Amino acid sequence: LFSSARKMYEPAHAQRHQRTQTVKELPSPTAEYYPYPNLALYLMDIIFNSPRTRFSRIQKAVVLEFARLLGAPYVPTLHAYKEFQQVMKKEMGNPTYKFTSSFGNIFYLNDIGESLSKDMSNPLSRQNMTFYPHHCGNYMAQTWHGKKMLEDVSDDMLSPTMCYDGKTYWVNEVVQRISGAYFIPKRWVLRGKDNSMPWCFGYEVKETEQGLVVLTKRRICVAVSTFARTYEQVVSSHKFPGFAGKISRIQLL
Repeated sequence: LFSSARKMYEPAHAQRHQRTQTVKELPSPTAEYYPYPNLALYLMDIIFNSPRTRFSRIQKAVVLEFARLLGAPYVPTLHAYKEFQQVMKKEMGNPTYKFTSSFGNIFYLNDIGESLSKDMSNPLSRQNMTFYPHHCGNYMAQTWHGKKMLEDVSDDMLSPTMCYDGKTYWVNEVVQRISGAYFIPKRWVLRGKDNSMPWCFGYEVKETEQGLVVLTKRRICVAVSTFARTYEQVVSSHKFPGFAGKISRIQLL
């Protein structure tokens, strides 16, 4: 069937639509579809590497021939596509590692850090990433819900910073609230409607004649919207009383 269609197609369209030539190197980073040289290879790589839609070699060849016979421009051969994949792996790196178990089973594992870095650099996926636990009662649907992320996971395993209203706050660094009271953030969470309001678990700081004393026996949860001054702004003020004794922010880790 394809042979018959090809005989009818090629004489009339041989000059109109050429196949993509073998790609020897990636285009300039300023190219529209970088690191892909054209739209055809970009879409093809997405389709053929979809984790929930597996294509056999024959199916891939049929899809490519179907697209070419319909007049799609720059449709490569399956061989050219595979060579392009090798160029991509060489230039961009291959995050997949091959492992062989003690029983001889072979499996492949992606580098999690590499995957996260690519998600972070992609503005489409970045906006859907979650970096803070959600404080939403008994509701449980994702890994960032529930008691484990709110209480059980160590503080140093969670996101260390919170950007709010143009300011960046860090855990274990004293901040001053709107009321004038000092506070030590330990864990950032999201609360409220649509889990869009940042809150923080941490320690109250009591001001005494000897200096500031951190009340570490009980954690409280306060809204980040009540924060007024960052650590840098607090310690640079001549009114900052300092901590009682020799305690420093490092000792709060």
